[in-house]
Amino acid sequence: MKPSLKLTNAVHILVYIANTKPGDRVVSKDIAQSVNTNPSRVRALMSDLFSASVLNRRRRGTRSSSSSKKAGRDFVG
Repeated sequence: MKPSLKLTNAVHILVYIANTKPGDRVVSKDIAQSVNTNPSRVRALMSDLFSASVLNRRRRGTRSSSSSKKAGRDFVG
């Protein structure tokens, strides 16, 4: 991904998260639709934002054992 596009998408992700209501679940699929890109690219950019401490991850309680890998996450800017 070109650096300029990466920056544009990262800013779009941050604005999207900033405009969500507190406590709302933010999913990469929803952000990807807004950015008009693949959810895997959104997850990669969000990972970079986490590594740079721009975003923090707040985990919700775990679900049943069959879906424990899919525990809900809230992202906070």
